[in-house]
Amino acid sequence: MGTVLRKTTRWHVRWMMLNWIEHLLAILFLLGTACVMYGYFLEPHLIEVTHHKVGHASIKSGAIRIVQLTDIHLGDFMSLKRFDHIIDHVNALEADIVLLTGDLLDNAKTNQKMDKVPESLLRLSEGALKFAVFGNHEYEFGGESNYRKILEESGFRLLVNETTTVVLNSQTLQISGADCAIFGERDYTFMDGIDPALFHVFMLHQPDPIDHYLLVPIDLTLSGHTHSGQIRLPILGTPILPELGKKYIDGWYRHTERMSQYVSRGIGMTMLPFRFQSRPEIAVFDIGVE
Repeated sequence: MGTVLRKTTRWHVRWMMLNWIEHLLAILFLLGTACVMYGYFLEPHLIEVTHHKVGHASIKSGAIRIVQLTDIHLGDFMSLKRFDHIIDHVNALEADIVLLTGDLLDNAKTNQKMDKVPESLLRLSEGALKFAVFGNHEYEFGGESNYRKILEESGFRLLVNETTTVVLNSQTLQISGADCAIFGERDYTFMDGIDPALFHVFMLHQPDPIDHYLLVPIDLTLSGHTHSGQIRLPILGTPILPELGKKYIDGWYRHTERMSQYVSRGIGMTMLPFRFQSRPEIAVFDIGVE
């Protein structure tokens, strides 16, 4: 009798454990499915507009508003219709300067369908000054000439290892743009001779090469490229990060007493149509506000 009871008890314990495991697996499956649905259908559309204030002695009267757009990745995962909605978001921000820090396009196949992109970009912050740099996707997937053409037709000035001086609201500032550090021409000296008394914004698509520019009088460096990992998992963090985007991943970094860098999460997606714990971002910088 005792032997039968012990066997019955063991089978009951095993049954309880199997039942518990089945319930746990079911819960994990439901949670995983919910996360996938959220990352596919919801988070890519939850655009966050982040606001930042950057003071500088040379910007004395009123604020200059800079809006950074990066990593839009027009293509399979970012339609022109959706891009037009993003432009509406930006237009409401009343930017003085719009800086496009690379990866507007996603791939060469997509680029062939981009005839209407200039029409959309012309609506973007009409009256604002607009500058852009290359990202790796414009080079990597054969979109270099298309990108140049789109920018020319939509009022953007492309900066490729060069600096320009602009006067806006009676204030003078300098804007520099580096070529793509992966496929373009690396030039760590093109900013030699700039005026250190002026506020200086540096557009650098891949964030990690900033270490080569630490002696340059730069006030604000704006980067993208990383998408903040695009998919950020509990415990694991960001398991996939791109080349030259593994050290400075997202948000603010203070490099010198003068220079700060902001790495935006960007707007679009590449490789996978998911974002998880990495909401798309439009970054706004008010310069001269204390």
